[in-house]
Amino acid sequence: WLPRAEMPMLWVNGTNDFWYPPGSWQRSYRLPKGPRTLCLRVRMPHGHGPPGESPAEILAFADAILRPCRRPDEARGLTRITGQGRVADRTWVTWDGGPPVRRVELCFTRATGRWQDRLWETAGAAMEPADGGHEGRANAAIPPAAAAWYLNLIDDQGRVVSTEHFVR
Repeated sequence: WLPRAEMPMLWVNGTNDFWYPPGSWQRSYRLPKGPRTLCLRVRMPHGHGPPGESPAEILAFADAILRPCRRPDEARGLTRITGQGRVADRTWVTWDGGPPVRRVELCFTRATGRWQDRLWETAGAAMEPADGGHEGRANAAIPPAAAAWYLNLIDDQGRVVSTEHFVR
């Protein structure tokens, strides 16, 4: 069914999810034709109930679709990633819309093997906001031994929007 889906989708997951590791997750979220928003949290536990249903990103995503903004200054929903990539030993992301982005972090693992067993680390990224955080660009140096990495954009409410992950 996923290849035929055209509606906006939010994909929330953890880096070490035992049942839906990042590789499988990525193959799934790339199938639908509609817009997608990713939220990949370092070591977020798997589960129905609070671990899987409590992330603030879920309500923000639903609000943006069901309760659109009424004022130009009202930022509702989540940040929209407009581009991402890698140039040599640096990774970058661009964004616009949504609440102001307050920080960007590089999430990476040096480990290989089973996703569930990998240790993930975070490091800061250099932000180049063009509009008080509502739009901008960030980049980070990829550690030489990193086996996989991605960037997390954290808004002024602490909500996370992630780039796709890269594998070396």
